[in-house]
Amino acid sequence: MTMPATTGQLRTKISDMEIGDYIPCRFYYDKTNSQMAFMGLGTPPSTIAPEFPFTGNASGFGSFYFLKSAKGLLIADRVLVHSVSWNTINANRFIQGIPVLVVNKVPALTTSDNGSDGGRVIYSNQYNSGNEAAKNLFNPDQGYWNAGTSVLSQWVGYIFGEPQVVNAVGFTDFNSSVYTSNVSVQATSDGSTWNITLANASYSSSGTKVITFNNSTAYLGYRLVINGYVGGWIALRAGLYFGECKDAITARSLTGGVAYADGQGNLSTTEKENGAWPVNNEWDKYVVNFPNHLIRPDKTLNDVFHFMDVSTWCQDTPSLSMPSAVNSARVGRGHLNAKEFGYILSSNVTASLACFRPVFEYKEL
Repeated sequence: MTMPATTGQLRTKISDMEIGDYIPCRFYYDKTNSQMAFMGLGTPPSTIAPEFPFTGNASGFGSFYFLKSAKGLLIADRVLVHSVSWNTINANRFIQGIPVLVVNKVPALTTSDNGSDGGRVIYSNQYNSGNEAAKNLFNPDQGYWNAGTSVLSQWVGYIFGEPQVVNAVGFTDFNSSVYTSNVSVQATSDGSTWNITLANASYSSSGTKVITFNNSTAYLGYRLVINGYVGGWIALRAGLYFGECKDAITARSLTGGVAYADGQGNLSTTEKENGAWPVNNEWDKYVVNFPNHLIRPDKTLNDVFHFMDVSTWCQDTPSLSMPSAVNSARVGRGHLNAKEFGYILSSNVTASLACFRPVFEYKEL
């Protein structure tokens, strides 16, 4: 996979990253059901999760890099999805932000229910042992678990080789038509008695979900119990995480300003080729002004962020003082050059150049 052209290093853990370093990640987008999900942070690409092109895909599953651009901030080195509306991104809560869990205490499983830590996957039922098996939930090459039944209180979890402290659980619904409406998290000390309920949660829509709760006890196993669901069967996408609250981060989009900026950093209603106002918007601060000394001598800024020929949807609505701007318009950055500022007049438009570029924001000590 083509790495960002920085002087930084390839990493597999966020905790090891310095500004200019990059880390692989995977992303899934089901266009038919408008479902988006992240998984496999630190996992290299594979034939099942190939590299996203620099102009993104209309749908599908693939790999890309997050680039550390500031303290506690990772920005995707490319757009992931093209021809997607701002509203679709917002419906998945990836505009202003949603918690996601990115560090799993369960080892990656690809061929067996048994983990490298001596643990094992546990489940109430599965439709088959192949492409709908419970182990797929812990497989970074994607897949899903189908319980094979509509009977409530189906569950899936993991018995660890040694007791672990878990106080956060992350998971992704199958799609917008098949999703969990009520779940609970249970723990066991002996691997067979499930008399400890750590958390309960209810939902009215599908998506990526994270449950955090108070727990400082190391239990041998944990399971997610599905007490309510919407759709014809009980199923989850790959990306079931048993981890800790400290590893929950926010997935969102960049801010990009609301108007042109003049040479003095003031709002302008005409293009001055100075980027956007307010001038401290994240696109200009972290993309346009990415440190030159961190770019390889034979490369350019576009070799780092790949912003040419695509426009990145940002959080912002343009100022109504801008020509033809309306409340339903949304800002896009990039396309012909890094500083380019523009907007599409409807947040529901799926223009081919309108693309999703994610950001991971986290607390860094």
